[in-house]
Amino acid sequence: MANDIDEILIKVLQGNALPEEKNILENWLEQDSSNRDVFHSLQQYWHQEKTTNQELTLSKNEIWESRLNRYKEQKRNVDWRPFHVAAVLLIMILAGGYFFKDNILPLEQASQIEKVVMTSKSTTAGAKLETILPDGSLVKLNSESSLRYPVNFNDSIRQVFLEGEAYFEVKHNPDKPFVVTSQNVKTFVLGTQFMVSAYAEDDNIRVALATGKVKTQAVKNVNQSINILNPGEYIKYTKNNIEKGLFDEKEVFGWKEGFLFFKNNSYAQAIAKLERWFGVEFIYEGKQPRWKLNGEYQNESLESILAAISYSQNFEYEFLNDKLIKIKSK
Repeated sequence: MANDIDEILIKVLQGNALPEEKNILENWLEQDSSNRDVFHSLQQYWHQEKTTNQELTLSKNEIWESRLNRYKEQKRNVDWRPFHVAAVLLIMILAGGYFFKDNILPLEQASQIEKVVMTSKSTTAGAKLETILPDGSLVKLNSESSLRYPVNFNDSIRQVFLEGEAYFEVKHNPDKPFVVTSQNVKTFVLGTQFMVSAYAEDDNIRVALATGKVKTQAVKNVNQSINILNPGEYIKYTKNNIEKGLFDEKEVFGWKEGFLFFKNNSYAQAIAKLERWFGVEFIYEGKQPRWKLNGEYQNESLESILAAISYSQNFEYEFLNDKLIKIKSK
C-alpha cells in the first residue's frame, strides 16, 4: 500500500488504488480546500488530455517534458510547488501509458483519446422529466430545472451539475463516488436516494436524504466543513448560515407523485410555486396581500387550486389567457 500522497493520487486516477489508499486520499481532501483544487485539476486533465499530432513523432522523454510544460501553463494560477511530484508522475503516466516498446504511439490509438463529452436534460415551467444516467442511476427533474453530465462517466468519479431541483436514485458503486454540484454546494454519495433543490432565484440550497448516506460541503462558503446526512435529515445552505434538521418526506419528495404543498407560504412564495408548477404568470391588482397559506393538493388543476385558495385568502382571479392570470382582492 502506498503511503505517499503523490503515489496515491496517481493510483486513484488509474483506478487501481486500494481501499485503504482511497481513505487516505479522502482524509487528505478534507483537510484543505487547496488539496481538493489540486485533485480536481489533476482529475480533469487526466480525463481530457489529448495527444497532439506533433507528439506522434516524439520520444517518451520529449513528450513528458512537452506535456508537463503544457500542463503547468494551463494551470498557471494553481500553486503546484507542494505537489510537483504528483504532477510529474501524472504527465509520465499520460505519456508513457500510450506507447509501445518502440516509443511510438499508433495513430489509431491516439484517435481514441478524446475529451469528455457532456450532455444535458432540462425542463420548462410546468414540466417534469425522468431520465437514466449512463451508470443506471435514476434522476427525476422538477420544473424549471436542468442537469448536465458526461455521456460516459470516467473511471474514478460520477459528477453531474444541477440547476433547479431533482430527485436521485443512485446506483451503488463504492469505487466511483457520485457527486452533484449545485451552485456552490457539492453532495457526495456512493448509492442512495436523495433530493437537491438549488433554484437560482431562491436564496438557499437544500439537500434531503431518503435512504443511504451523503456528505455535503459548501465550496465557496465561509464555513466549508463537511456535513453528514442520515435518512430523514435535510440540510439548507443560505448565504451566511447552515441549517440542519428532520423533514416530512411527503412534503419534500411529494412533487414526484404530483403533490403540491403550501406551508405558511407568503403570497410571493405561493405564487412562485404555482408559476413554476403550472408554467403560468400571475399579475396582481393593487397592494400585494399578506398570505399565510397552508394546503396540500395532488394532481389537481390550476383552476381547482385557485378556487380553493381564493376562498381562504379572499381574492378573485381571472384567466386573461392560458398563461396569464389576474388576481385582485375582494
